[in-house]
Amino acid sequence: MQVEANQLVFSDEVYRIVGLPQGTDISLEQFLSCVYEEDREEVRQTFLSAKKGISGDLTHRVKSENDRLIYVRNHMEVLFNDAGAVDRILGTIQDISHQIELQKAIEAKEQLYRQIFERSRAVKLLLNPEQGQIIDANEAAQRYYGYSHKQLTSMGIEQINTLPLEELRAEFYRTLTENCDYGNYKHRLANGEIRDVEVYTSDVEFDGKHYYHSIIFDVTERNQVLAQLEKAAMHDSLTGLFNRRSVDYRAEPEIAHYLRTGEPFSVIMMDIDHFKHFNDIYGHDVGDLVLRHVAQLFESEVRATDLVGRFGGEEFIVLAPQTDKENAILLAERIVSSVRAFEMEYGDERLKITLSAGVATLDESLCLNQTFDLKDCFAQLVKHADEQLYNAKSKGRDQVCSF
Repeated sequence: MQVEANQLVFSDEVYRIVGLPQGTDISLEQFLSCVYEEDREEVRQTFLSAKKGISGDLTHRVKSENDRLIYVRNHMEVLFNDAGAVDRILGTIQDISHQIELQKAIEAKEQLYRQIFERSRAVKLLLNPEQGQIIDANEAAQRYYGYSHKQLTSMGIEQINTLPLEELRAEFYRTLTENCDYGNYKHRLANGEIRDVEVYTSDVEFDGKHYYHSIIFDVTERNQVLAQLEKAAMHDSLTGLFNRRSVDYRAEPEIAHYLRTGEPFSVIMMDIDHFKHFNDIYGHDVGDLVLRHVAQLFESEVRATDLVGRFGGEEFIVLAPQTDKENAILLAERIVSSVRAFEMEYGDERLKITLSAGVATLDESLCLNQTFDLKDCFAQLVKHADEQLYNAKSKGRDQVCSF
């Protein structure tokens, strides 16, 4: 711009941007008429400041010949003459419409993300995958965990998740690399309560950096119900002992262990003597009470490695892993003696209960020359123990016989 003449000299690119014929002499006012009306006064003031010797730059909009708005970055550099007066203004105009459109698109996506993230009723956290730092937490997360946004974003995930950080990273990595939809964790709330959660995690990229976007669902009550259902499916409802299905399920791995290592595995079958007498004389309620008391005695006598189950009616079974015949007999005799010493109070009476037991131990002769089918092996083992149980019955009851 020639300051004295108040004339602007444009390059071909500037003529193209403002949509004026190339080579046209243009005054400041003519140029300002090409500037979008809302930006016009700011551009005028910047020119006036430059004429006073103050360089400056600004971003504004101009109208093209088809009235399309073009965003430009306008830099005005003041050049002085030898006398120190403003001689001319050197302006640089750059079309930045594409950059502005990209920036607007990014801002729109970010705004959409903020709305989806912050307004969601689901508990959401944004994590740094390297340090496990919580980068962001929505309002639902703040309500759920009982911490403010400032508190959460100053914490590492290990302060919420009860798993050690390395195990936590490994679980995150597993869910991502194995295409697993979610991981199961236990999260600690601000009040100290531990809750079961399913965490759905995805790897997201923003500004060239990777983050973990986690959606957390509380499954504590569901897990409690499932645990109750599982217990009901695996345990006898009357005695609380394992049911026959559980016994079968637990026996097969023990037989497989014997076949692999040769370590002994024993089974004890037990039956309450004259149980029908309790039902006939005192009623089924007393019979049920006898079953429960006997079950408690069993659990107090067996070892932590043993499994006690109700096999049916008044018949019970003990699985004794890594137990040879001699030690299995000792265990059975201890149980029989414990029941013999017990007296159940019923009104003014003290009812005596006795037990008969049969022991069988898995050895080579039992499964020799067979296909080593685990179910068949266990069935034969139970059959031999059952035979010894009825042998004890025939010899007068209240004793142990072995195969």
